[in-house]
Amino acid sequence: MLQATPSNPTAAAQIKADGHADVKGSDWGVGYQLAWMWDINDRARVGVNYRSKVSHTLKGDAEWAADGAAAKQQWNDNMLTPLGYTANEKARVKIVTPESLSVHGMYKVSDKADLFGDVTWTRHSRFNKAELFFEKEKNIANGKKSDRTTITPNWRNTYKVGLGGSYQISEPLQLRVGIAFDKPPVRNADYRMNSLPDGNRIWFSAGMKYHIGKNHVVDAAYTHIHINDTSYRTAKASGNDVDSKGASCARFKNHADIIDLQYTYKFK
Repeated sequence: MLQATPSNPTAAAQIKADGHADVKGSDWGVGYQLAWMWDINDRARVGVNYRSKVSHTLKGDAEWAADGAAAKQQWNDNMLTPLGYTANEKARVKIVTPESLSVHGMYKVSDKADLFGDVTWTRHSRFNKAELFFEKEKNIANGKKSDRTTITPNWRNTYKVGLGGSYQISEPLQLRVGIAFDKPPVRNADYRMNSLPDGNRIWFSAGMKYHIGKNHVVDAAYTHIHINDTSYRTAKASGNDVDSKGASCARFKNHADIIDLQYTYKFK
């Protein structure tokens, strides 16, 4: 909700309008990866992979729009522009993508069958607060002004565990299956964002690899991700940010399906 107290005392006591901002930004970041692998014997192999954190300052545009007939009329009458709400303005936010550490292994059961395992830890707790800054300061509720929206997801560190296997049906054809459990970084409904209604995830995957001659390889896979039903709730905001000032709650049902097709050509 766009809610503000006009500076003109003869104006209406308060202007309220439903609206939203679409914010898009981009940035380049630099990070690194370290990997180590050990062939224990002819049948077993283990490896460790570390991916560093990457710091970003996303810069872009915020496009404001009014929702509903009454709000659009206020927008067309330029009642919101003097309060800092313009159709387009610059915006920026600093975020850090987290580092992760993975330990994986492979065991050759037979000449045709292999087993795989993987455990990944991710430091999602780096994303505990983000401040989205707007170019223009805005009049908000209770006669205050603000140029930012503060997001406090208070994420926790997470882990993902996966198991899989492959079987060589014939010389050109290999089949693969796998399952994984992925813990979300969201602590509870009070910290869950309605734009990211994440929950515990279980991955089910099946795929194949097919060699066409010596130089051509086709990979295909299908993955279904079951996501636990989740809920979201937020108390009434303090009024210090450019955001909704009302309490809200919701329940979410989610799932995802991924189809992957890959072609590889090996140069002689």
